[in-house]
Amino acid sequence: MPATYSPETKISTWLRDSGCSQRCFVDIARRSGIEINQAYLSESLTGKRTLDSTVVDRLLDLVERLTVLERVAFSLPLDWSKTERISTALTVLNVTKCAQEHGMHDLDSFATAAVGELKS
Repeated sequence: MPATYSPETKISTWLRDSGCSQRCFVDIARRSGIEINQAYLSESLTGKRTLDSTVVDRLLDLVERLTVLERVAFSLPLDWSKTERISTALTVLNVTKCAQEHGMHDLDSFATAAVGELKS
């Protein structure tokens, strides 16, 4: 079992709290360009292996972005099995955030639409 404050425990806690399965999380991670598979994640979350530092940093960043996505979705439960829609919404939100940081708000409606797709 990983240590209480380990990255693996943080990921495991988020998975449990969000209701996202490991399978869906791995699919979303892979769609986000993170090299990971189901067995590696499962073994890491049960303490049989340790996640590579580069992978763990990227997974923790993904957890953070998914948490933001949950908040943007107005706290409605997301269907994590719609991994393609989740990944698209993450990408659109990231691009929109970058545009907003540069004073551009042209993409705001796309972000709203992408989040809206998660609810259907």
